[in-house]
Amino acid sequence: MYRKTYAISAPCKTRWNSLFFMCTTLLRTQEALEIIGSSNFWEQIKDLVKLLTPYCKLLNMLQRDKARLFEVTFSMAYLLQFWKLNSDISLATKLIERLE
Repeated sequence: MYRKTYAISAPCKTRWNSLFFMCTTLLRTQEALEIIGSSNFWEQIKDLVKLLTPYCKLLNMLQRDKARLFEVTFSMAYLLQFWKLNSDISLATKLIERLE
């Protein structure tokens, strides 16, 4: 019917980005998963992907064999800036406090 095959990734306790990958694969299967008719569910998944994307990118960079210490500092500064620009002020304030 759709001529594509996707598998939904399951989150794993030992993989940093597994929740992000689970959400992105879930979004790819949205049309096929008509049993989940709640638009609120899909909006929450999309919001979660938006929040996890910068973390996923930074973790992929920091998990490399040749990651450098300055990249950790850069990553923390990037996350701080990301949350300062976030529209959810309550959540952003809490996360900025945790980062500082």
